[in-house]
Amino acid sequence: MRKTFRIIFTLVVGCMLTVGVVGKPATSSAQAPKAIQWRAQVQDPAGTNFYKSFEQYCKDIAIASGGRLIIKVNPAGAIVPATQEFDAVSKNVLDYAAVPSMYWQSKWPYAGMFAYQVGGMSPMEQLFWWQYGGGFDIINNTIKDYNVVLIPSFLGPAEMYCGSNRELKSLADMKGLKFRTSGDDSSIMSALGCSVISIPVGEVYEAMQRKVIDAYQIGTPWDDMGFKMHEVTKYWYLSPARQPATCWFDGVNTNSWKALPDDLKLIVKNVAYRAAIESLGRHCAEDLKAIEAAQKKGVKVLPIPKDIEDETYKQAKEFYAKKSAADPLFAKVYNSIQSFTKDWRAAWPRL
Repeated sequence: MRKTFRIIFTLVVGCMLTVGVVGKPATSSAQAPKAIQWRAQVQDPAGTNFYKSFEQYCKDIAIASGGRLIIKVNPAGAIVPATQEFDAVSKNVLDYAAVPSMYWQSKWPYAGMFAYQVGGMSPMEQLFWWQYGGGFDIINNTIKDYNVVLIPSFLGPAEMYCGSNRELKSLADMKGLKFRTSGDDSSIMSALGCSVISIPVGEVYEAMQRKVIDAYQIGTPWDDMGFKMHEVTKYWYLSPARQPATCWFDGVNTNSWKALPDDLKLIVKNVAYRAAIESLGRHCAEDLKAIEAAQKKGVKVLPIPKDIEDETYKQAKEFYAKKSAADPLFAKVYNSIQSFTKDWRAAWPRL
């Protein structure tokens, strides 16, 4: 009997040692893969709505990847000057960045149209042009000599026409208006008689406060509240004419992108696409709140006068036609957009 007990005891202990000491599972010597770290920058200052949205999006990637991809977000100017993020990504200074195409116009005069056109497409039309209308093929061919992979990441509704400290009653009031903007808007606002000044968005508040400028373009009402522009602005003018959509890309350094496993690439793309659609809905909802809040602070929120709106559409059409006549590549982008818009609006006029 004792011999039988010793045999059973020996077998039990042996089994316990096989799986680990006193019932603890044996640990594998293999280590979990080290998290991939990316360095990113946004063209907006910390604390602004877009910065916070971009930061949350990067946190979502960390969660979706199970902590395998960590993106450290830096505000405007932290690593490279604001609006220079595209080149920084291409030159391996940044792994990742928000890269709005209107800041590429020193390289490609037609680049602003990849983000929006004055008097042009709605946000969803813009997204579908990228995806199904040949837009992405044109964009990728444009940047083929740069080490940047583009990912659609942000959609926003029509921006305000402008914030202003001068009341705008008619087109005549645009003459001499010191107006901050960028992209194609610069030429079109100049054609309306404005004196255009281009400065980074982080400097607009002080410029309005010091009366360096009379009016400005930043974004939607919610964006402007994020910059506290209601504190230094008397009028907010609404219209989809100047910028009917806000559609941006993120840029990933090509080497950083190639180093990702395929499943992480898919996670980045899918989280970005979700963030783009989510940002559109959220902006619309937050814009309504921002308009009400600004009015309570004393800002007069008004539609832009019709003659200003009509002249904006007119000057935009002439601007794009003139650019297209002088530049075959500009014409290729613009004609692609016009053809797509005509066909899609014939089927879905309220998309």
